[in-house]
Parts: sequence; structure tokens; C-alpha cells
Amino acid sequence: MKIGAETLDEAVTLLRLQLAARALTTAERRHETAVERVVPRRRFGKDPSVTPI
Repeated sequence: MKIGAETLDEAVTLLRLQLAARALTTAERRHETAVERVVPRRRFGKDPSVTPI
């Protein structure tokens, strides 16, 4: 089975788009998690930049 250059280029473009979408989703979720963690710490007067040991 032979694949033309145009088809191959389209496949690569779609794979890159899928990878970018997954990276964006991961970044959004990590941001949400960080905000969820910081908000309660601020509420109780703790400095969110200090990580408890």
C-alpha cells in the first residue's frame, strides 16, 4: 500500500493537532488543580508559596 505525500502531510498535521490538544488539556487540568490547592491556603491565612514538609 502506497501513501501519497499529501495524505502523509495531512496525517502528520492531524497528529500534531491531537498532541497540542492533549497538551492543552493537561495544562488546563494542572492549573485547575493548583488553584484548588492554593485557594484554601489563602483562606486560612497561610502563605501559598510555602510548601508544608
